[in-house]
Amino acid sequence: MHPLGKKIGTFGVNWITVLQWYALYALLGWTIAIVTVTNVPNIQYLFPLGAIVIYFVILQILKILRSRLVLYERGVGVQHGKNEQLWRWHQITSVKGKRGTENYRVATPIISYGASHFYSGEVYAFSVGVLRSNTANLADFITSKMIEYQLPQYLKLLAQGQTMKLGNLQVNSREIGNKQQSFRWQDIDVISIDKEEIATVSVEAYSEKRRIRLGVVYDSDRFILRGIVDAKFGSRTLSTLQKHLLHQLQ
Repeated sequence: MHPLGKKIGTFGVNWITVLQWYALYALLGWTIAIVTVTNVPNIQYLFPLGAIVIYFVILQILKILRSRLVLYERGVGVQHGKNEQLWRWHQITSVKGKRGTENYRVATPIISYGASHFYSGEVYAFSVGVLRSNTANLADFITSKMIEYQLPQYLKLLAQGQTMKLGNLQVNSREIGNKQQSFRWQDIDVISIDKEEIATVSVEAYSEKRRIRLGVVYDSDRFILRGIVDAKFGSRTLSTLQKHLLHQLQ
């Protein structure tokens, strides 16, 4: 029996993203070559540039191939050959970094970039970058589990009267709102968070229900907000999201 329980999946290289970045570097190199060759009589001067580009791409691929990230039911492992370093969910304490995509008006992202860097206290643990397979779902699931274990601390802060800033929202034990307006928890019928992580509330006002857009939350704040909403309304939005992400990873 593994110390972290049942294995959910092993995540290596995302070859599609590797090819996308390779194509980008190739395009960049070709553009530089076209511009340079008109001014450089000896084309062999371009060879070092091409060698640097190829070296960089191969180095990034080998870096990912050298390690595999393994998701377990009670934490994360990073395998380096026969060695495996393990982190339980409560040992993952913070995440830094940004991930994104560039679409250029097409449905499928042309280029993905960035990485989520996870820490245990002040110590770097591991990263989930765009060259890793299933990056978005993997990083979101790990972040959601991290927040799940930290949620009691956040609820305690709210109970002590502190106000938390989540994106452009302000949340405390009495109300939730933004700079323009706020609502008491007892006056709110429903709080929903859509796929774009835009928080909206449905409130009863003058005997008519109205839906009001409150604001946007990003990164780990969106999971904290889900946990707080679940605590206030007895809902299960955080666990439902985790089940969806887990399904995508299996």
